[in-house]
Amino acid sequence: GSGLVKMETYKYDDQDNLIESRTYDGQGKLNYRQTFKFDEKGNEIEFIRFATSPSGFNRFMCRFEFDLFNNWVTRIEYENERPYKIVERELLYYM
Repeated sequence: GSGLVKMETYKYDDQDNLIESRTYDGQGKLNYRQTFKFDEKGNEIEFIRFATSPSGFNRFMCRFEFDLFNNWVTRIEYENERPYKIVERELLYYM
């Protein structure tokens, strides 16, 4: 059959930043919801994904830190409030 496989909805703020998305399965059940936060410069500073699992909802989150040139240099990933991955990157600027 050619029924609905999945549906996604999107919500944006006044600056056209994606602030929320929701994904549903073919029966209309919510699979996960994602929220996004931005700083005053438009940099994404937080991403949270609430995912359905057999044991309930899991919460995945990323937080970002930026350098003086607005590039992220640290990304911390969390699962259910516990940090499990830290990514640091060094950027070289030639001026």
